[in-house]
Amino acid sequence: MKGLVDQKLAELGRERSIVAGLSSFIVPTRLLTATRWLLTCLRSIAEQATALDDNLVILEPPLDLPNVQVMQIWHERTDADPMRRWLRNTIQEVLQRVCREH
Repeated sequence: MKGLVDQKLAELGRERSIVAGLSSFIVPTRLLTATRWLLTCLRSIAEQATALDDNLVILEPPLDLPNVQVMQIWHERTDADPMRRWLRNTIQEVLQRVCREH
């Protein structure tokens, strides 16, 4: 599946070689210290990773990438569940705080 980065690279006649696709951005940052690979991720994740590991650096992408829109989606049967409602609200508050800081 081609994503936004792949589309932008294609516009420049370039292509990236993807070696792994993971659903977590925590694990890949740990793998990077043992390789010469690059990770494409949100700036906030990159900043957290570099704060924890002096061997990692943030490089600006050679592409003009738009801001990412983050959305929460859930099934209607979980809408009224108090625990899930609390979790969704907490996620929203954290993301709003992170966005204000950047």
